[in-house]
Amino acid sequence: GCQEDLVQLLGVGRVTLKQPARILEHEGLLDVRRGVSGGYYGARPDIGAVERAVAIYLRVKQSGFGEALEVAGVLTCEILRRAALSEDEAGRAKLRALMDRIAEPRVLTERPYLEQLEREFTDVVCELANTPLGELMLRVTMRMFFDAPFEILPDPFHGVTWQRMRLNECRAILAHDADFVQILAREFGRILKTGLEATGHAGRSPVA
Repeated sequence: GCQEDLVQLLGVGRVTLKQPARILEHEGLLDVRRGVSGGYYGARPDIGAVERAVAIYLRVKQSGFGEALEVAGVLTCEILRRAALSEDEAGRAKLRALMDRIAEPRVLTERPYLEQLEREFTDVVCELANTPLGELMLRVTMRMFFDAPFEILPDPFHGVTWQRMRLNECRAILAHDADFVQILAREFGRILKTGLEATGHAGRSPVA
């Protein structure tokens, strides 16, 4: 509604009203429209903003990669299971198209391209799984990994293993094989954990 109406309704001054409005606008919860026909309008939270806020909180608490990996492992198994059971043909078509790009040789040499495809893989499987909470926490974990220096990332995120495992997971999802895709997800998680332990970063905080 308009600012004047809110001032009258709440019994506060304009300056007092603007302070929380700026905070809510910054958090993506309020759309502030300026001008003659302006006012305050509720806004749908953006998942990216929520993801960033949670990731920052975990960094401040010095949550380590090992902890993030354990949580992500459980979530990934469930998300991939749900994706395999999905009958969403539009989402399945996206996954088929993504497989062709995952199979490209440049994945093995271009880390930014691998990261891009990892995010797209997450987008598609989360769309198929349709589990908002699982999607949010998985994205938070991904942000923690990809914000890390390259040298502390485990081997799967250097190319060959990532490509093989993601292609196998895509095939299992497209075959509606929920049991097998969970086996693959657990195996990928084990490989990641082994890689982190080998580099000595399993318990390290992303901000350390």
